[in-house]
Amino acid sequence: VAPDRLRLISASRFSACGVFSVKVQKSSDLLKNPSKTQCNRKTTITGLRISDIDDCAKIFVDAYQETYSEPWTLDAAKTRLSELCITSPDYCFVLKINETVAGFIVARPFVWYDGTRVWIEEIVIDKQYRGKGWGKALMQTLFEECKNNNVVGYALISEKTSNAFKIYEKMGFHVSAWTHLEVDSDKLS
Repeated sequence: VAPDRLRLISASRFSACGVFSVKVQKSSDLLKNPSKTQCNRKTTITGLRISDIDDCAKIFVDAYQETYSEPWTLDAAKTRLSELCITSPDYCFVLKINETVAGFIVARPFVWYDGTRVWIEEIVIDKQYRGKGWGKALMQTLFEECKNNNVVGYALISEKTSNAFKIYEKMGFHVSAWTHLEVDSDKLS
Protein backbone atom coordinates (compact mmCIF):
# COMPACT_ATOMS: atom_id res chain seq x y z
CA VAL A 1 0.00 0.00 0.00
CA ALA A 2 1.38 3.40 -0.94
CA PRO A 3 1.97 5.68 2.08
CA ASP A 4 -0.24 8.41 0.58
CA ARG A 5 -3.19 5.97 0.63
CA LEU A 6 -2.87 5.04 4.30
CA ARG A 7 -4.93 7.89 5.78
CA LEU A 8 -8.58 6.90 5.60
CA ILE A 9 -10.57 9.89 6.80
CA SER A 10 -14.27 10.05 7.51
CA ALA A 11 -16.08 13.33 7.00
CA SER A 12 -17.88 13.24 10.35
CA ARG A 13 -14.67 13.21 12.38
CA PHE A 14 -12.98 16.13 10.68
CA SER A 15 -15.77 18.56 9.91
CA ALA A 16 -14.39 20.85 12.61
CA CYS A 17 -10.80 19.71 12.59
CA GLY A 18 -7.50 21.44 13.09
CA VAL A 19 -4.37 20.39 11.27
CA PHE A 20 -1.42 20.60 13.63
CA SER A 21 2.31 20.77 13.25
CA VAL A 22 5.16 21.28 15.70
CA LYS A 23 8.90 21.75 15.50
CA VAL A 24 11.12 19.30 17.39
CA GLN A 25 11.60 20.24 21.02
CA LYS A 26 13.41 18.48 23.82
CA SER A 27 11.11 15.61 24.76
CA SER A 28 11.77 16.28 28.44
CA ASP A 29 9.95 19.60 27.91
CA LEU A 30 6.91 17.81 26.51
CA LEU A 31 6.09 15.43 29.34
CA LYS A 32 6.09 15.45 33.08
CA ASN A 33 6.52 11.93 34.42
CA PRO A 34 3.30 10.02 35.08
CA SER A 35 2.33 10.08 38.74
CA LYS A 36 3.90 7.70 41.22
CA THR A 37 0.68 5.73 41.64
CA GLN A 38 0.60 5.02 37.91
CA CYS A 39 4.17 3.79 38.00
CA ASN A 40 3.38 1.22 40.71
CA ARG A 41 1.80 -0.91 38.01
CA LYS A 42 3.90 -2.93 35.60
CA THR A 43 3.92 -0.51 32.71
CA THR A 44 5.75 -0.87 29.41
CA ILE A 45 5.87 1.04 26.15
CA THR A 46 7.34 -1.08 23.38
CA GLY A 47 7.24 -1.34 19.63
CA LEU A 48 3.79 -2.29 18.39
CA ARG A 49 3.72 -5.87 17.10
CA ILE A 50 1.23 -7.55 14.81
CA SER A 51 0.26 -9.71 17.81
CA ASP A 52 -0.94 -6.50 19.56
CA ILE A 53 -3.24 -5.47 16.71
CA ASP A 54 -6.39 -7.27 17.92
CA ASP A 55 -6.29 -5.59 21.34
CA CYS A 56 -5.41 -2.20 19.82
CA ALA A 57 -8.27 -2.52 17.33
CA LYS A 58 -10.78 -3.08 20.15
CA ILE A 59 -9.61 0.08 21.92
CA PHE A 60 -9.67 1.95 18.59
CA VAL A 61 -13.24 0.92 17.75
CA ASP A 62 -14.52 1.78 21.24
CA ALA A 63 -12.79 5.17 21.28
CA TYR A 64 -13.97 6.18 17.80
CA GLN A 65 -17.55 5.11 18.46
CA GLU A 66 -17.62 6.94 21.80
CA THR A 67 -15.76 10.09 20.81
CA TYR A 68 -16.69 10.58 17.15
CA SER A 69 -19.74 8.32 16.69
CA GLU A 70 -17.88 6.56 13.87
CA PRO A 71 -19.06 3.01 13.09
CA TRP A 72 -15.63 1.36 12.76
CA THR A 73 -15.64 -2.42 12.60
CA LEU A 74 -12.95 -4.55 14.19
CA ASP A 75 -11.85 -5.78 10.76
CA ALA A 76 -11.47 -2.25 9.38
CA ALA A 77 -9.55 -1.14 12.48
CA LYS A 78 -7.26 -4.20 12.29
CA THR A 79 -6.56 -3.48 8.62
CA ARG A 80 -5.77 0.19 9.29
CA LEU A 81 -3.45 -0.54 12.21
CA SER A 82 -1.76 -3.47 10.44
CA GLU A 83 -0.96 -1.30 7.40
CA LEU A 84 0.69 1.31 9.59
CA CYS A 85 2.52 -1.23 11.74
CA ILE A 86 3.92 -3.00 8.68
CA THR A 87 4.89 0.12 6.69
CA SER A 88 6.32 2.19 9.58
CA PRO A 89 7.25 -0.18 12.41
CA ASP A 90 9.81 2.22 13.93
CA TYR A 91 7.06 4.76 14.58
CA CYS A 92 4.40 2.55 16.20
CA PHE A 93 4.27 1.90 19.96
CA VAL A 94 1.98 0.13 22.39
CA LEU A 95 1.35 0.92 26.06
CA LYS A 96 0.76 -2.08 28.30
CA ILE A 97 -0.28 -1.87 31.93
CA ASN A 98 -0.07 -5.14 33.82
CA GLU A 99 0.50 -6.83 30.44
CA THR A 100 -2.82 -5.55 29.07
CA VAL A 101 -2.89 -3.20 26.08
CA ALA A 102 -3.94 0.22 27.40
CA GLY A 103 -3.16 2.40 24.39
CA PHE A 104 -1.05 2.91 21.31
CA ILE A 105 0.40 5.44 18.89
CA VAL A 106 0.96 4.84 15.20
CA ALA A 107 2.77 7.26 12.94
CA ARG A 108 4.64 7.37 9.66
CA PRO A 109 7.52 9.43 8.31
CA PHE A 110 7.30 11.61 5.22
CA VAL A 111 9.88 13.74 3.44
CA TRP A 112 9.27 17.48 3.23
CA TYR A 113 11.35 20.38 1.92
CA ASP A 114 13.05 20.86 5.32
CA GLY A 115 13.71 17.17 6.07
CA THR A 116 11.84 14.19 7.44
CA ARG A 117 8.66 14.84 9.37
CA VAL A 118 6.31 12.39 11.06
CA TRP A 119 2.55 12.22 10.61
CA ILE A 120 0.89 10.96 13.78
CA GLU A 121 -1.90 8.84 12.36
CA GLU A 122 -3.53 7.63 15.57
CA ILE A 123 -3.04 7.93 19.30
CA VAL A 124 -5.64 6.10 21.37
CA ILE A 125 -5.82 5.38 25.09
CA ASP A 126 -8.31 2.95 26.63
CA LYS A 127 -11.05 4.88 28.45
CA GLN A 128 -10.04 3.69 31.93
CA TYR A 129 -6.49 5.07 31.50
CA ARG A 130 -7.29 8.47 29.95
CA GLY A 131 -6.33 11.65 31.76
CA LYS A 132 -3.36 10.06 33.50
CA GLY A 133 -0.52 11.15 31.19
CA TRP A 134 -0.22 7.95 29.16
CA GLY A 135 -0.90 9.66 25.84
CA LYS A 136 1.92 12.08 26.57
CA ALA A 137 4.16 9.16 27.51
CA LEU A 138 3.44 7.52 24.14
CA MET A 139 4.16 10.83 22.38
CA GLN A 140 7.45 11.17 24.27
CA THR A 141 8.45 7.66 23.21
CA LEU A 142 7.71 8.54 19.59
CA PHE A 143 9.64 11.83 19.90
CA GLU A 144 12.68 10.00 21.31
CA GLU A 145 12.66 7.56 18.39
CA CYS A 146 12.27 10.43 15.96
CA LYS A 147 15.15 12.32 17.52
CA ASN A 148 17.37 9.34 16.65
CA ASN A 149 16.18 9.64 13.03
CA ASN A 150 16.70 13.42 12.71
CA VAL A 151 12.99 14.18 12.36
CA VAL A 152 12.41 17.95 12.08
CA GLY A 153 8.69 18.13 12.94
CA TYR A 154 5.35 16.45 13.44
CA ALA A 155 1.83 16.75 12.07
CA LEU A 156 -1.55 15.35 13.10
CA ILE A 157 -5.26 16.00 12.79
CA SER A 158 -7.51 16.64 15.77
CA GLU A 159 -11.07 17.75 16.18
CA LYS A 160 -11.01 21.27 17.60
CA THR A 161 -13.65 20.47 20.23
CA SER A 162 -11.86 17.38 21.57
CA ASN A 163 -9.95 17.20 24.85
CA ALA A 164 -6.95 15.99 22.87
CA PHE A 165 -6.83 19.27 20.91
CA LYS A 166 -6.09 21.21 24.11
CA ILE A 167 -3.43 18.69 25.14
CA TYR A 168 -1.68 18.96 21.77
CA GLU A 169 -1.63 22.75 22.07
CA LYS A 170 -0.06 22.49 25.55
CA MET A 171 2.61 20.24 24.04
CA GLY A 172 3.57 22.90 21.51
CA PHE A 173 1.44 21.91 18.53
CA HIS A 174 -0.34 24.77 16.76
CA VAL A 175 -2.95 25.07 14.06
CA SER A 176 -1.08 25.31 10.77
CA ALA A 177 -1.85 27.44 7.74
CA TRP A 178 -2.85 24.27 5.86
CA THR A 179 -6.50 23.24 5.75
CA HIS A 180 -7.67 19.65 5.63
CA LEU A 181 -9.97 18.94 2.67
CA GLU A 182 -11.77 15.72 1.78
CA VAL A 183 -14.46 14.35 -0.50
CA ASP A 184 -16.24 11.00 -0.73
CA SER A 185 -15.70 9.14 -4.03
CA ASP A 186 -19.37 9.33 -4.99
CA LYS A 187 -19.31 13.13 -4.61
CA LEU A 188 -16.49 13.80 -7.11
CA SER A 189 -17.52 15.89 -10.08
